[in-house]
Amino acid sequence: MRLYRPYAYRMMLLTCVPLLFGVVLLMSGGRSGRLLPARALAAPAATPTPAWPNDGAVDHPVASAGCGLASPVSPGTTEKQSVAVNPDTNEGFATRTYWIHVPTGYTATQPTPLLLVFHGGGGTGIGTEAASGWSPFADQHHFLVVYPQGLPFSRLGPGYTAWAATGPLDTVGNGVDDLLFVSNLLDALQQHYCVDPQRIYANGFSAGGGMTSFLTCGLTGRIAAFAPMSGDAYQFQGGCYPHHPTSIIEFHGGADPFEVYEGFPAREDPDWRRIGVMEWLTTWAERDGCAAGPTAFIQTATVLAQQWTGCRDNTSIVHYRIAGLGHSGPPPINGQSALSIMWSFFQAHPLAAA
Repeated sequence: MRLYRPYAYRMMLLTCVPLLFGVVLLMSGGRSGRLLPARALAAPAATPTPAWPNDGAVDHPVASAGCGLASPVSPGTTEKQSVAVNPDTNEGFATRTYWIHVPTGYTATQPTPLLLVFHGGGGTGIGTEAASGWSPFADQHHFLVVYPQGLPFSRLGPGYTAWAATGPLDTVGNGVDDLLFVSNLLDALQQHYCVDPQRIYANGFSAGGGMTSFLTCGLTGRIAAFAPMSGDAYQFQGGCYPHHPTSIIEFHGGADPFEVYEGFPAREDPDWRRIGVMEWLTTWAERDGCAAGPTAFIQTATVLAQQWTGCRDNTSIVHYRIAGLGHSGPPPINGQSALSIMWSFFQAHPLAAA
């Protein structure tokens, strides 16, 4: 589980990020902490043999067996649940926890969109639910929201929770496979709820944004669109070789002191280069075969919004850069909250064709 760049910098974050956590949530309207990866990869001339994932993660649509079954959770409420996992890839834990919010008016005969929301470093799923505003928003717009819980990584600090978002080949992560955990979690959810397999989405702030970005390397055949906020991306061992084009909407502060917009130069850590935001998005636009972009559709003194268009399978890449914004979620943009902007993007982008 890789934290930030040089060791001293990482240790500074361990002390300051938990303090920042509550402030960020209040300012952002809903996310937390920090940490992550996803690697920028220009499409290679020859199809490579991925070093991962070869872990059994399911990267294709799965029919939901939960349609027609009574919901285990009462509509309009949130409950803590657990899913069985392999202890060998989960720090010895045989189960992992998550919180699920079933929206008001949920019926088991109607396929329902599902949003995964990942907490930041040192955070919790339930804390992210309380701060994000996604659950009441889901009641209004009728979708399921799941808040997975990251594992505690004691080497990062007492009880410090994080995501193994640099892949299972990272020895620092101790073999934790969070991509497989997310696949297992989706399997369990689709056994019990009427999830629309064409409309599964992912979002997270900071470390959660990093985890969201990381999932683009192995679950683009199952998750329809991704919305990282103030996350980071690494060029990491094993590379990133997604099987399908996908849609991404990304938000980032231009003055973020932790998830630095421009990334970090390779000389600071050649094996784990922190990729700049535009480099990561541009390589995804290349992967998606986008014909044009980035083109600005909002350009003010504080907000630059850009998009890549003409992408394969009706996918799209959208980016919001907020000048002067630090490590926080964005303020309303043109009168719209970040939640509304993300949800409109999600609705326009169901799962791309295989």
